[in-house]
Amino acid sequence: MTWGYYSGVTRSFFGAANSKNISQRGNNLMLMLQEERKDDPTRPLIFVAHSLGGLVVKAALSISKQSTRQPWKRNIYLSTTGIIFLGTPHGGSGVADWGLIASNLTRLAMQGAWARAPKGLTPNDEPLEDLRKTFMKLLEEGHFRIHSFYETLPITGISGLHGLVVPHEFASVGHEKKETSLGIHGTHDSICKFGATSDPGYQAVLCALQDYVNGAVSDSQYANLPKAEP
Repeated sequence: MTWGYYSGVTRSFFGAANSKNISQRGNNLMLMLQEERKDDPTRPLIFVAHSLGGLVVKAALSISKQSTRQPWKRNIYLSTTGIIFLGTPHGGSGVADWGLIASNLTRLAMQGAWARAPKGLTPNDEPLEDLRKTFMKLLEEGHFRIHSFYETLPITGISGLHGLVVPHEFASVGHEKKETSLGIHGTHDSICKFGATSDPGYQAVLCALQDYVNGAVSDSQYANLPKAEP
């Protein structure tokens, strides 16, 4: 299953109402998953998310964990076995410069049309920080692991955009035990696109997927074993 959003909404992720916007998209993602999983609502889930899509996944899982009275929502969190983030602006393990990240991603989405925007963009970063902290707790308490892939090449040719869109330090959650952080030889846009199966980036993502699939199969087989009598 694939799910996406119009890139023009990038500003809404960093605007005054960003908490509501991100939560709405997280809830929309859960509604789509509910429909896709109605015949088997507890089968294992692996998410692959690029850029701001990772924030939507994190919001969805946060809402899911809190939905104790709605089993179909709660099952999304309980069924998640792994997440692959590609260039997602997590913010790192400390307080992030969300202004820099917001500026870079908005300029990229608008292909330089926003180049005249004030340099000192100040997004409503409190909800973004709250989401970062909430996800760290989910990761700590949950049974899933994550891979965070980051870009290693800058995007050129866009006015006002210099260097990496989401630098390595921002593209990592910062969890030593449950996160694997790896670089992919590509720009922010290209780290989710591969020209061949022999591409090292493709191989790295494939290995992460296989790891999660194997883990999910193993857990499923264990769950189906007959329980010992007390």
